[in-house]
Amino acid sequence: MMRWLLLLISVILFLKLNAQKVTWSNARQLDDRNNYMVILGENKEGIYLIRMNYRNRRHNLILEQFSLDLKLIATKKIITNKNEELLNVYLNHKGVMVFYAADGKRIKDIKAKQLNFALEEEGKDTFLFTLPSSGFEARLFRITQPKMQSFFHFLYPENNNPDKLAWHTMVLDSSLKTLSSATLTLDVKAQDYSISQIAVSKTKLGLLVRTPATKSKSIHEDNYTLFTTDAQGNSLKKYELFNDSFITTAGGLLLDAQTNTLLFGGMYSLKDSTPTKGYYYFKEAENITKTYTPFTPKFIAEVEGKTHSENGLFNIDFRDCYLRDDGGLIITAEEYRYTREMATDMNFGGSVPQTSYRNYYYYNDVLAISLNPDGSTHWAAVLRKDQTSMNDEGIYSSIAVHSTPTQMHFLYNDVARKRWTLNSQTIGASGKFSPAILIQPQDYNGKLIIRDAAQVTRQHTIICGLTEAGYVLVRVEL
Repeated sequence: MMRWLLLLISVILFLKLNAQKVTWSNARQLDDRNNYMVILGENKEGIYLIRMNYRNRRHNLILEQFSLDLKLIATKKIITNKNEELLNVYLNHKGVMVFYAADGKRIKDIKAKQLNFALEEEGKDTFLFTLPSSGFEARLFRITQPKMQSFFHFLYPENNNPDKLAWHTMVLDSSLKTLSSATLTLDVKAQDYSISQIAVSKTKLGLLVRTPATKSKSIHEDNYTLFTTDAQGNSLKKYELFNDSFITTAGGLLLDAQTNTLLFGGMYSLKDSTPTKGYYYFKEAENITKTYTPFTPKFIAEVEGKTHSENGLFNIDFRDCYLRDDGGLIITAEEYRYTREMATDMNFGGSVPQTSYRNYYYYNDVLAISLNPDGSTHWAAVLRKDQTSMNDEGIYSSIAVHSTPTQMHFLYNDVARKRWTLNSQTIGASGKFSPAILIQPQDYNGKLIIRDAAQVTRQHTIICGLTEAGYVLVRVEL
């Protein structure tokens, strides 16, 4: 009797700890072309998102506020003048901040519009600063707001020197007051590089720079170099994330806010080689850590099957990196490929044959690799899935990741079923996946655009969906 009682208690505790709740809004038809959605975030005032026409996103967008039970509360249209261009929109502690540029083609005067949580404009727009008027600078202007932070970072070129481009970096607080400002000169030629990623805190900056690796037709054409500095532009350091044998093909740059440490994790290949050879780890602390770890033959066989090549993995796309609480890193990647097929319909009645194209999108297995703070491998796991679609750009495929201090939840549509399900695969310190179905076919008639999902709090992820009745929002509590 006692054994059965203990078993019952264990089951109840397991269900409580793994409680998952899904809420969705009422469906609504959109009578405009603003059907591309971006989730801004969630706070006690509600959930905020942007709707826009992707082709006209620089001049016209709609802000929407939903209650936490997904009822539409407020709507605000943002329409620019002819000489203005929208840049970025962020949720901050006062409401919604909209950055835009006057004289849009050249991005000259940078301004900010503050809205409160009810999406009402607060006072006059704020003029921030003026940029150089060249179109070259316009393409390189960046605004960044790190997750869970209340400041903004601006980066833009100060000159147009083709050999040594000088960058201005500036940090503003949530009230748009300047916290720091500096000028950086990077040791690369201006016409040969682009800034791929930015990681920033109030006191540190990391710039991931991409440059052409070779002028040949190699499948891996880019090299990645990391530049780091403090907020005042002192102690500028340069780290090449490649060597004579290996080339980093893709990765993610992160800044650990607890330790102010920069980390990079990604995939690497041999130079002039097709398969992904393994994964790469970089950490800038008191001592620099660099590790190249090849996939083991066992792991390659687990992904590719029995008839695998030990040279590496094929069709692997890097997805993202996530910080562990101990300063380690988790790298995620996905097996992806695209094929196009031409079909000709023959008509024997004498009419002209009709040619059509079928575009196939394959989003398959997911790789999750956990690295310790010293770069050694904690575990490497494979999430099995098979998502194949035709002529839809794979809009319902791929994954969303919900990360907590102790677990990672991989969310995806099981499109292989006759009627889809929303699946969750949870992985923790053990490196083993635990499956769950969050939405059953009988509960919901539609599909979710999972790759555009956003984790808005430690417990909640918001996903946009499409049904026969219209668009919906889905709030997943994990």
